[in-house]
Amino acid sequence: MVPTGATTSEDASRHGSQSLGFMVGMVLSLALALCFVMVAESGGKGAAIRPVGHINPNTALPSSLTRLPGIGPTRALAIVAYRHRIQEETGHEAVFRHPDDLRRIRGIGSRTVEDIAPWLDFGQPSPNAAENVHP
Repeated sequence: MVPTGATTSEDASRHGSQSLGFMVGMVLSLALALCFVMVAESGGKGAAIRPVGHINPNTALPSSLTRLPGIGPTRALAIVAYRHRIQEETGHEAVFRHPDDLRRIRGIGSRTVEDIAPWLDFGQPSPNAAENVHP
């Protein structure tokens, strides 16, 4: 059977739609591949959120501590738990006086301390502050 003009037109339209779909799929695949390459080149750590100012580990909330390089939710909670335990045992507010003091926390080593040291402030916390973050 010989195709009529309407069928040929429908075939051309379908072919054009398939070509467009293929091109869109290729562009999306390329964009996704580029994202994977960028993440791989950054050591698998995507774009990290950094603190705006300095963070006092003696008063900071876990949400603020997670903004430090290499400190995720688990380590942030470990810092807060350790801080509260030592504060209860000693009665001292300032558990951490130097970046190296954070090495007492399991999972925080010298490399992590080196990475977070520029973001830390060990000044005296204000009496009403739950968090000591300076702009």
